[in-house]
Amino acid sequence: EEYSYIFSIPYNEYYIYVGLESNDSSFWDDDYCCEKFNKPNRYYYKTSILPFDWGFIGRYYFANELTEEYLINEPERKNTVITMNDLTITTNRLRCGYIENSYIVLSPRRENAGRAFFEMEFDVPVYSFMYRACMWSNSENLDGIAIIQVKDEYGNWTTLKDIPISSLSSKENGLKQFIESTPNGIYGLRFETTATAVGTRNKGRLCIDDIVFNTSNLNFDYVDFDYSTKIN
Repeated sequence: EEYSYIFSIPYNEYYIYVGLESNDSSFWDDDYCCEKFNKPNRYYYKTSILPFDWGFIGRYYFANELTEEYLINEPERKNTVITMNDLTITTNRLRCGYIENSYIVLSPRRENAGRAFFEMEFDVPVYSFMYRACMWSNSENLDGIAIIQVKDEYGNWTTLKDIPISSLSSKENGLKQFIESTPNGIYGLRFETTATAVGTRNKGRLCIDDIVFNTSNLNFDYVDFDYSTKIN
């Protein structure tokens, strides 16, 4: 229970307190140790990608800003390619950016928008994945769909499941972790949201934090964290 609690707290640091008590009158003084840690966010045996790793620009783009004419000078607006742990991921996105150096955020609710997605394609199959998510605030009005789609080895996209928006807190109240099993192996993953295309502010904001990809069809354990980030 304590281990799970670490990942839901809305902070990047936490303390571990260990206390020893004695009933022996010769040792009335209690001993304790309190150590400060950074929240663990990297896995030993899986591909763990944090929001800043994607190389996304810190803004949302409309569809008319992602045409060939617009992308000649700024191709990174739409696509990035990263390789970690022998997994190469090619991304495609709309109304999606690395916002305020915090999360990858999808924002469909705005005039001339209405849809947002974050799409990844893999060069090798992924057999499970973990992600953590929240909403930007308590008033995002995401009144359309919020789904996860996956791509099979033949290039077909299908909906894996709905994203449980109603269960997500705002970013001030912490993230929720989800683990999805794809035992047949997938070659693509897409987070997609829609909302009414109204307003002059970016709304409907779904936040994605770290995503962990498992390319082994044997190891489905998601507790092998690297705890080497103690603060001295």
